Amino acid sequence: MTPEEIKAKVRELITGEQIVFVLGTVDGDNAPQMRWMGALVLEGNFEILMATSASARKVRQMGQNPKAQLLFSSEDYKQVATLSGTAEMVESLDRKKKFWDQVPACADYHESPDDSDFGLISFKTQVIEYLDLSQGIEPMRVEV
Repeated sequence: MTPEEIKAKVRELITGEQIVFVLGTVDGDNAPQMRWMGALVLEGNFEILMATSASARKVRQMGQNPKAQLLFSSEDYKQVATLSGTAEMVESLDRKKKFWDQVPACADYHESPDDSDFGLISFKTQVIEYLDLSQGIEPMRVEV
């Protein structure tokens, strides 16, 4: 598979019916911390936006160490994508409003996009590892 084919498969996996994925950060002891995440918006060159509570522990962890990973899988677990990169909080109210408009479920947790506890994470992908069990058991790797 070419790098562009791998990116297309991962884009399809991320934007398909998949609504639950895992975000991994690093805590102050350099230990990995994993948590389930929900809605996302995929932008540009695999920049992924995710809503969170601005007071969440993951926000503090990203401030101390921006290295992070996202893990996605197909419903049958035969396709798995691990995205490695960096995560940071978005300060732009315009970007928060745009995300809010694209993900109506935000209103279930926050009053508005300018709610002080409405946080928006920007994950910038650097490396994609994609495993398709129909293609073998070795993940395919591509730099973004």
